[in-house]
Amino acid sequence: MPLFPPPSRPLAGLALFLAFSCLAPLAAAADDFENPGFRVRQLYKKFRADLAADKALKQCDDDALKDYLAGHLGEFINFHNLITDIAFKLTSERLEDMPEDRQKKLETEFARFIVSDNFAALKQVCPAGKLQIISSDVDFTVSQVDANLYRRGKKPLAVSFMLLRGWDKWMVSNVFTGKSSLADKYRELLGPAISTGGYEGLLNRLINLNM
Repeated sequence: MPLFPPPSRPLAGLALFLAFSCLAPLAAAADDFENPGFRVRQLYKKFRADLAADKALKQCDDDALKDYLAGHLGEFINFHNLITDIAFKLTSERLEDMPEDRQKKLETEFARFIVSDNFAALKQVCPAGKLQIISSDVDFTVSQVDANLYRRGKKPLAVSFMLLRGWDKWMVSNVFTGKSSLADKYRELLGPAISTGGYEGLLNRLINLNM
């Protein structure tokens, strides 16, 4: 599967949960920086351990799962990269020029919206089991990790993680199921707000959606 498949239909929420599942903070292993597949595998194990350590999360309690995801999602998905990808060619503004407090507010509202918008699918994947890495391709500063998630009583779910190389670790910037990506889904939904109001327009749109 080539790096960065072409955009298609909106991404299902199941893939979003996989992205989150594989991105909880963890000290990088020695070969983590050169092996994004290893990083994804280890971080998935860390997330499963987090669920097992909390009774409510282990039982996939709705309120506990929503709070956990909304409060931590920004730590696991690089929102700066995802948001600028969504806004590509829709505004001449630079996200880094937005005041820092407004950037943080934008990330908070974006996380809340993503969790709410995909919660039915996230709930279904909560008790998922084994994650199998199929392939891991690196092209200088970008990489793609293809994997299968094995769910109880269902066929494996194929998902691809798009990662960018940071200073000391790989950062997930987008997720694909088939040819459908997270960025594509939200570019279609939120793009008009960015086109007319830039990043402040996006923030205001998300605040309204979260009411």
